[in-house]
Amino acid sequence: MGRFSARDERVIAGLAAQTAIAMDNARLYREARAALALRNDFLTVAAHDLRSPLTNMLGRVQLVQARARRGQDIDAAWLALHLDSFVGSAKRLLATVDELNDMARMEMGEALDLAVEDLDLGALTRAVADEVAAGSGAQSLGAGTVEVAAPGPAETPVVVAGDRGRLARVLQNVIGNAVKYSPSSAPVRVEVRAEGAGAVVVARDQGVGIPAAELPRVFERFFRASTARGIKGSGIGLSGAKAIVEQLGGTIAVESAEGQGTTVTITLPSVPTGASDQQPAEEGRR
Repeated sequence: MGRFSARDERVIAGLAAQTAIAMDNARLYREARAALALRNDFLTVAAHDLRSPLTNMLGRVQLVQARARRGQDIDAAWLALHLDSFVGSAKRLLATVDELNDMARMEMGEALDLAVEDLDLGALTRAVADEVAAGSGAQSLGAGTVEVAAPGPAETPVVVAGDRGRLARVLQNVIGNAVKYSPSSAPVRVEVRAEGAGAVVVARDQGVGIPAAELPRVFERFFRASTARGIKGSGIGLSGAKAIVEQLGGTIAVESAEGQGTTVTITLPSVPTGASDQQPAEEGRR
């Protein structure tokens, strides 16, 4: 068998170097394409999620303006109805902006600045559930109802240390998804309870469910299950919810079966009752 000459070795080394450069360029190209796709997805999500509440707000204002220009009397109850809808859309718009801002920060590897305070998790969950139930309908399979089981005013509250706005957004995403993907004849059930040293929120629905093969991807940004076709959504809610819950020291898990509904379980460290009287709540947790 012949040996490689010095010239052969130089040629082979040159080919190897060129191959390595080509492979590296291919990798960089793929990464650039992926980054471009992520940017386009981000812009598409932003446009969709900002347009809906803005359209509703503009429509409500135009209705009031039209009546005022015609010199018609504006009934207080009628005006209150449209103002309530306007405020609801403004809140959704603000929540969407905050969510997109948080997503951009997490994409850059930054932790979120959390304004942590002691919260009654049951009361917060009830308030969010009421908002979701009141605002459901047009984008849902059905109007849906939300049943919340949580400690009442005369019972020991379930207290957690959390960022009120962001934790409300987590609950909004979880409960909102449950209502969105459920038929109106099947109520969504939400339970808040203390469990050991933790606080647990469990949201159960009887909706379209998620195929088993897709469950590992539910917390990926922009991912939407195949069973969600035809129902509006951005696919960023659960991804952001996971980041917020984990930064608060908790966990979030999803169990589901196609056609049999979905259960989302959020677990957070609880604060012993009365602890807030002894220590100030931590602020700006990272």
